[in-house]
Amino acid sequence: MKAPPRLTVPLSILVFLLAWELASRAIGSPLILPSPEAVARWFLRHGGSPLFLRHLGASCLRALGASAVTLVLGTCLGLGAGLSPGFRSFTAFPLTVIRAVPVVSIILLAVFWLGSNLLPLFIAALMALPVMTDAVAAGIRNTPRRLVDAMGAYGFSRLRLLRHVYVPSCTPNFLGGLRSSFGLCWKVVAAGEVLTLPDYGAGTLLYSQKVRLETAGVFAVTVTLVVLCFVLEGVLSLPQGCLFRAKKAGGPRAAGTGRDFPAQGDSRVTEGVPLRVKGLRVRRGGRELFRDFSVDFAGGSVTAILAASGRGKTTLLDCVAGILTPDGGTILRGAEGQGDAPGGVSYLFQDGQLLPWRTVLQNVALPAARPGAIPRALAFLEKTGLSGRENAFPTELSGGERQRTALARAFCYPAPVLLMDEAFNSQDLPLKLALMDLTRSLLAQEPRTALLVTHDVREALCLADRILALTGEPLSIARDIPVPRSRAAPRSMADTYVRLPPELAPLEEDILDALGSG
Repeated sequence: MKAPPRLTVPLSILVFLLAWELASRAIGSPLILPSPEAVARWFLRHGGSPLFLRHLGASCLRALGASAVTLVLGTCLGLGAGLSPGFRSFTAFPLTVIRAVPVVSIILLAVFWLGSNLLPLFIAALMALPVMTDAVAAGIRNTPRRLVDAMGAYGFSRLRLLRHVYVPSCTPNFLGGLRSSFGLCWKVVAAGEVLTLPDYGAGTLLYSQKVRLETAGVFAVTVTLVVLCFVLEGVLSLPQGCLFRAKKAGGPRAAGTGRDFPAQGDSRVTEGVPLRVKGLRVRRGGRELFRDFSVDFAGGSVTAILAASGRGKTTLLDCVAGILTPDGGTILRGAEGQGDAPGGVSYLFQDGQLLPWRTVLQNVALPAARPGAIPRALAFLEKTGLSGRENAFPTELSGGERQRTALARAFCYPAPVLLMDEAFNSQDLPLKLALMDLTRSLLAQEPRTALLVTHDVREALCLADRILALTGEPLSIARDIPVPRSRAAPRSMADTYVRLPPELAPLEEDILDALGSG
């Protein structure tokens, strides 16, 4: 029979007290192990005295001061170590030394530098610093790399990446590190006070009770310290609970009325512009993916790129997006001589790459971050059938809803170039066809120069104006096929996909032959 969850902790405390009482009676010596009753009597006599409270207050201030120092220094060091491998290597040795050196050795050394009142604070902060640093650094490093790439493709500056990606991602690690470092500070402060005997402190009180052979006093002070530690750690846990409740409840910022989203103005997309790849060279993992690769994409056209898995299709898109820096060659957006066109690129990923800590509306509007972002985002949420889901979080959405959110974000961002990396492959067929139809409709309303990476030849035939079949290593263009479109009334996406029209059926065989021979 299971105990109700609410009774588990009281039951555990009761069993502990019962075991303590039985052990005390078995030993029969209050000097060795006083009973819980004797400890309680000592606390009732001395626990409310000004001297007792002053000793505890001094220890609390030292522990909180050490935690504050650890919080500031550990967060700064953790951010540096998480974002910069060089900085992480630079700080690895001193942090390892701090972990390895015994606390007593540091106390004996530091007693020559600091007085007995400051020494426990210094030692506690020093011991807890690696814990906080490692927690923050781990949170930064565990931030999904592709999510960082996605936001970088949408033009997030380093400051915006830190604010909207890294900090929310590492918040659970940060709060866990804060609780752990505080618990360590609390213990080390008490130990340091026992060794250095400051004027006031719980450690000084423990030492005085030990000298007087007041074992009950030692137990009472220890129990008080444990209870205070639980209480203060509970207070430190409140931010995480509030964060969880705010996330579930949504709220004004979840609805998109905060400072991140100016509420007036307009965001108009620059129509599709020519895109030129000249002499591209890319090496990754000892393999040469592209060598002197050149291709032009007409403004406002949709080009499908097909190749075998793992050959470099996504790498090509990442180079166009600026996520990867090629080893050679240039990528130009806009007319010859004009350089990059304004607005950059929109990127539609296979798994969406939504910010899990932001609402649907925030995910769609955040990349734009300009006047008119909110009205434009709401308009695209309506077009993608997500009206009424603005305040939902990605974890509350179905797979199709998440991909429609990513699609709304890609079109809400006013970029002349749209990149789609196998954006429909992870969906079942009915949902895939619905997303393809929605994409075709949105491209008709707002033409972009679109690059579609896919393994599905029929998907390419349904959406693209041109198909590039790439083969070999490094990749080269085996087929460059314009896709004819019938002047008859457009067929449904399902009808076109399942039963290719006569003008497209021969192209499917040609493309499959090219890919098979490469």
